[in-house]
Amino acid sequence: MDDEEYRETRDIMSDQLRKDLRYQEAYTNLAEAGDEAARIRADDQKDRDEQLDHNTENARTIATKAGERVDQDQADIEAYDKAHGWGLMEPDWGDGGAGGAEGASPASVEGGEETP
Repeated sequence: MDDEEYRETRDIMSDQLRKDLRYQEAYTNLAEAGDEAARIRADDQKDRDEQLDHNTENARTIATKAGERVDQDQADIEAYDKAHGWGLMEPDWGDGGAGGAEGASPASVEGGEETP
């Protein structure tokens, strides 16, 4: 092999080596990008899970407070009715009336009936 052939062979091998190194670098970059994408997806999922937990806890708190408010309102109504000698007013369903005639007197404390 003379010097000219040696240089051509060396140049070809150098070019091939450079190509191989570029391919290797590209594959490494792709692998790193894939790993980074997986990390990002995992972080996003963690954030979504944390947000869901937060929203669920808020919903529980709101439901609990609403239930407490309903209970308090019911107790207030019962206390008011008791203080005024009335029982809870029941709707007048199905009798064709207007749901309790205006001017009707409440039942007496002794258990009398309401009069229209």
